[in-house]
Amino acid sequence: MNLSQLEVLVAIATTGSLKEASYAVNLTQSAVSYSLSKLENELGIQLVERGRNGATVTDIGEKVVKYAQSALGDIERIRQVTIDARGIQSIKIRLGCVPHTPARLINGITQDLRYQYPQIEILPFEGTPNELISWLNKGLIDVAMMTDHDAVTNRVAIIDDDLKLVVSSDHSLANEHEVEIHNIVDELFIGPESEFKRINQMLIARDIKPFKMLHHVNTYPTIFSMIREQVGISVMPQSLINSQHNDLISINLNPKIVLHVELVSLANTPHISALMTYANRWARTHGFLTSVM
Repeated sequence: MNLSQLEVLVAIATTGSLKEASYAVNLTQSAVSYSLSKLENELGIQLVERGRNGATVTDIGEKVVKYAQSALGDIERIRQVTIDARGIQSIKIRLGCVPHTPARLINGITQDLRYQYPQIEILPFEGTPNELISWLNKGLIDVAMMTDHDAVTNRVAIIDDDLKLVVSSDHSLANEHEVEIHNIVDELFIGPESEFKRINQMLIARDIKPFKMLHHVNTYPTIFSMIREQVGISVMPQSLINSQHNDLISINLNPKIVLHVELVSLANTPHISALMTYANRWARTHGFLTSVM
């Protein structure tokens, strides 16, 4: 039994999915499955029931999870005590991000960063794009994830995300592999107002008619439900469409539109620079960033 196995078990209990747990602990899904199986074999009892609809912790598994959470908490306290003993001053960086930011990206950056810079603690703050801009300007957060925010010079790229058209399986476009954007601009779209505003700006810059908004909806679970009920369709980053949405159809757009997400900051302290440099390198290494530097 090791710490990695305990982290995997807690992540599965928290997310209810081996795939989502893999994002949380920054491992592949097969590595998560192997780690869980090895732990169960060592303990001689099943801790998690796997099924088509996810993963459910067994009764004994719930008890083990509580002890695992306690053990991981003790490890974190040991780490903090040793940092204090070494005289390293803890630096907190408040990171603003939208709720649908890929968990694997946030967890991967923050966990790996702590090994390189143990004095830096990342505090995530979730908000809408407009809230993040306001918080950044007011100094409530130090760094924010934003889409092509040209007004700030201190910024680095962390995500290149293709936009996809998402429709229900019964929609007339469901069998299409690719659609011309000019052929769908008169469809009725559902999505976050601030994000569609940015997408429409990108279309206008290409001399393409902007999308028509039917409903402004900020939460993606609601957007997915409305698409299933054929209330409307949506355009969203590929990273938001995962295995839980197999009943929805993702279609390529022509011309292709790539959403560029950046870390931006109004400050330029050594610790913030370290975070931004490391995040850019981590994102590129792990496939989130494909554009040429």
